[in-house]
Amino acid sequence: GKSSILYSDNATNFVGSNNELQRLFSLVKNPDKSLCNYMSHENIKWKFLPPRSPNFGGLWEAGVRSFKYHLKRVVGDKKLTYEDFLTVTTQIESVLNSRPLTPF
Repeated sequence: GKSSILYSDNATNFVGSNNELQRLFSLVKNPDKSLCNYMSHENIKWKFLPPRSPNFGGLWEAGVRSFKYHLKRVVGDKKLTYEDFLTVTTQIESVLNSRPLTPF
């Protein structure tokens, strides 16, 4: 499904992307109320971690590390087509989502 909230650290590229997206949303002015209602309903919120505290994102950083580990083991240095890449990433997603989040 569609993400409704994005969490990221305070890196300048993420902050800049958020500013540009907000600017884009503010530029879209349409008298059609259905479009305005849709955009306000589907708006994605972007939340930032506190500055200079990357340890706050440790949980998803561990997920990224696990994904990269599996991707390097499966793909190595090979070049994949889009379909092959999509298949591999879907299989890795399945592996990572099939394990329990807590040891209990």
